[in-house]
Amino acid sequence: MIRWVAWSIAVLGVSAAGVYLILVLGRMAEQPSTAIPDADAQAGAPMRAIRLHFPSEERIGWRTEDRVVHAEDEEEILAERIVRELLSGPARGPGAWSDRVEVRTFFLDEDGVGVLDLSPHVLADWPRGDAAEWVVVGSAVRSLAENLSGLRGLQILVDGEVVRAPPGSIPLDLPLRPEWFQDEGREGMR
Repeated sequence: MIRWVAWSIAVLGVSAAGVYLILVLGRMAEQPSTAIPDADAQAGAPMRAIRLHFPSEERIGWRTEDRVVHAEDEEEILAERIVRELLSGPARGPGAWSDRVEVRTFFLDEDGVGVLDLSPHVLADWPRGDAAEWVVVGSAVRSLAENLSGLRGLQILVDGEVVRAPPGSIPLDLPLRPEWFQDEGREGMR
């Protein structure tokens, strides 16, 4: 009888430890990865926290994700890094763009408008539907505006050219203003 009780206690202890590990590992897998790669940390490279706004899985709003990237002296280089992080997708769930979309260049003009030049694949991967388009394009505008001081708008180019008739309803021939992409909606966009 004593052996049976001891054996039962041991089984319960091992089961409880297994459940605990499953819960802890499950929570760790849900956390976005903000770890600094060892090579960067060893080299003493300065790092900076950024906040990204990804489309929600339903594409009706945004979810934020904080990441750590190399701190850049020039905002243009930081902006390219932010857009590349957006293109790589969130830690969990699908990304908004395929891995074919590339950043050609980014620069800030004298009026504080960021000019983002993307590869032509962006048109093939353009989100379908007004709401999805608004959230996906807004993720870039919101992420850049939050992390770059003085960004007053974002002009999206495709292969160095202004796209006069994009696949959706967002006009890309004018700079997109951050206030158009607030949580409240798209009032005042046009």
